[in-house]
Amino acid sequence: MRVKTVVLAGGRLPEYKTADASGADAYARGDTVIPAGGVRKVPLGICTEFAKTHELQVRPRSGHSMNGIVVIFGTVDADYREEIHAICHNVNDYDVTVTDCSRIAQLVLAPIERATFQSSLKLSPTSRKGGFGSTGL
Repeated sequence: MRVKTVVLAGGRLPEYKTADASGADAYARGDTVIPAGGVRKVPLGICTEFAKTHELQVRPRSGHSMNGIVVIFGTVDADYREEIHAICHNVNDYDVTVTDCSRIAQLVLAPIERATFQSSLKLSPTSRKGGFGSTGL
């Protein structure tokens, strides 16, 4: 599926690095300092347009996650037209600079299905109780 992409000044078009990659690498536009323990938006230098039947997911790259920079999963809706950012959390105890043109996140185009939410006073029974690890760790 085609994703119409405007590349802003200093930005780069996302790229799939292998033939079987599900995510296209997205690049930082400019340098961004993320303080120790802090969260910052890192601009990706692109704006997109795609079918309303899909969403564009902003996901972490495993290499950055192993080094303490975790991209918080995000969704770009089909009607959003401004610059896309990666929300980055620095879990290190020192400041980290995300440098211009570094591959900071990956973008995955995914189909969506809209739910119809219905009000109910009761749900069917299940053996699941407690959530958050209720099936074991």
